[in-house]
Order: sequence, then C-alpha cells, then structure tokens
Amino acid sequence: MTEICKLNEIPDGGMRPVIVEKHCLVLVRRGDDVYALLDQCPHQGAPLSCGVVTCRRMIDTAGNYHAEKDGLIVRCPWHNWEIDVTDGSACHADNVRVRTFPVVIKNGVVSVEV
Repeated sequence: MTEICKLNEIPDGGMRPVIVEKHCLVLVRRGDDVYALLDQCPHQGAPLSCGVVTCRRMIDTAGNYHAEKDGLIVRCPWHNWEIDVTDGSACHADNVRVRTFPVVIKNGVVSVEV
C-alpha cells in the first residue's frame, strides 16, 4: 500500500488525479469512501479526472427519469462515457471496464495498492 493523501484533501463528491508507481490514477470520494481507478477512459483514452462525478441517469418504461448511484459515476470529458467507480464497469458497454485498485483509509490517510 502506498500512502497518497489525507481524506480531507479529496473534495467530497469530487476527484483527485494522482500518480502511484508510474500509474496515473483518479481518486473519487463519496463521503467516507474513496475509490481508485486508472485515469483513462476505455473508449478513447481521455483522462477521467477531467470529467465530472455524477449519477447514472435512467428512464423507466413510463418515460420518467431518475438517478441511480449518485456520486458513484464518473462521466468522461470527451464522449460522455459513464464509468461506475465501485467496480470500473462502463455503464453503457457490456464487458468494458476500467482497472480499479484497492483503497484503505486509516486514521484519515488514504492508501492505494497498485
């Protein structure tokens, strides 16, 4: 595990790009949880850290919109691909994933294993 930063150095609901052992990662914080992903969209390689943290917008059979996984989706800045930070899956492309990395928070310090 590599210590990265203090939890309060990542804005709640925001992201922080970091380099860990030559890997460009993006840390995404939601409350007391932090997720680490490769900072590269699987579509065309855009840095996910330049996108936004959002929700997955869904539409039901009646045509009503609702949000799922608020604060757990990163939207790519280039073509709006949506990545679930909890497992790295692309929301609209089966079998496409961004590599994720284990995160440990101890005494307010965020560490990542690469």
